[in-house]
Amino acid sequence: KRVYKEGESYLSTDKDGYKVYDDGTNKILVGYVGTQTELTLPEGITEINQYAFYNCSSLTSITIPDSVTSIGERAFSSCSSLTSITIGSGVTSIGNEAFSSCSSLTSITIPNSVTSIGDWAFSSCSSLTSITIGSGVTSIGDFAFSGCSSLTSITLPNSVTSIGDYAFNLCSRLTQVNYKGTAEQWNKIQIGDGNPCLTRAQRNYI
Repeated sequence: KRVYKEGESYLSTDKDGYKVYDDGTNKILVGYVGTQTELTLPEGITEINQYAFYNCSSLTSITIPDSVTSIGERAFSSCSSLTSITIGSGVTSIGNEAFSSCSSLTSITIPNSVTSIGDWAFSSCSSLTSITIGSGVTSIGDFAFSGCSSLTSITLPNSVTSIGDYAFNLCSRLTQVNYKGTAEQWNKIQIGDGNPCLTRAQRNYI
């Protein structure tokens, strides 16, 4: 994207330490240089750029406003102290590795607005015990929850049509799959290779 137009920069850092690209149409959060550990992102942000909070190891909680529509690749990757995430109801896509290696994250609820979960999106979130996926998700990427070794339960909507290769690889404690659909609908899901932890878990049709 063009950062300058007629000598004026679209990129600025506000008083709270948010680095924002604003061209009048898009308002993209590209980084954070503040010191707060519990963040509620500013209203009006439309996108969280790739690597925006990458390796922010002191960040403990993040609230993403409804104005945000997409979370970029590795946006929160390796935020090792992050325990709480609230994703706004405007987000439609979660990028590749967006929350990978967030080793303190214990639970996640993905809102109904999200339609796709990227490859490796929550991989190696080793403290994650439960996941609730909203009713808009149609695809779960390769390795999306791989290495979530504490995961015991997941709630899946009947909107899911594909689950990628190794999406639930190394999730050895996964014992409960709560599926919001019928056995017939479940059997139509394209489930990739390397998902025995998912397919062998007890399945509850709710």
